[in-house]
Amino acid sequence: MFRFFIAFLMVTFSIAAGAQNSADQYPNKPIKAIIPFGPGSSADVLARIFSDRLSQRLKQPLIIENRVGAGGTIGVSYVTKAPADGYTILITTSSPLTINPIADKNVSYKVESELTPVAVLNSIGLMLVSSPSLPPKTLPELIAYLKKKSREV
Repeated sequence: MFRFFIAFLMVTFSIAAGAQNSADQYPNKPIKAIIPFGPGSSADVLARIFSDRLSQRLKQPLIIENRVGAGGTIGVSYVTKAPADGYTILITTSSPLTINPIADKNVSYKVESELTPVAVLNSIGLMLVSSPSLPPKTLPELIAYLKKKSREV
């Protein structure tokens, strides 16, 4: 009985160690980062900034691949069709995930069920600016001005 118990423990620990080893092996090949915009875009630049550091931490190359078109939809669609094995990731701005599915009924992906958010890499503010020679200095003034001069602007 004692031998059976020892054999059982050895098999159990072997299985557990094997499972731990296979989990520790990720990533064991290069990771592809899909950017749904062209080279030089904000998402592309950000991906390239983070790629070296991420490659060092993961001890695997991070391959940047730009898949452009349809306002980011082509790249996002590519990622949703890739195997869910962690070797294809998406680095994007929010618009292909928020605006495109609302604005285009032909978008083939479902953000909530086909993608998992991992990290926010950057947060940017947007500004509305105009020529200093224009009379309006506030947003309400600009709206009123544009309504009044709609045929001229």
